[in-house]
Amino acid sequence: MPNQRGDNGRRAYTEKEIGHLRFIKRCRDLGFTIKDAQALLSLGEQQDENCKIAHDMSKAHLESVREKIESLRQLEKALEELMGNCESGNVQCPLLENLHAD
Repeated sequence: MPNQRGDNGRRAYTEKEIGHLRFIKRCRDLGFTIKDAQALLSLGEQQDENCKIAHDMSKAHLESVREKIESLRQLEKALEELMGNCESGNVQCPLLENLHAD
């Protein structure tokens, strides 16, 4: 059931719903998807092996973050190299030539 709106047109949330929204916001701040945030939220409402499942989800997410960091480092290195080619004052820009290359 959707949240009721007050006379001012704003939605009225219960303290529990506000807590859920804060939880999801914290998960999103850590880079979890909405789907994963909802799954983690539901784990908090269960009592069976929820810590192990949350740990496994977090471990997988951390590995994904580390892979993204490594990709960004490689991207940084490639951009620095391309930009370094431009510092020589060539009339032809090696950076643009590399971007146009097949």
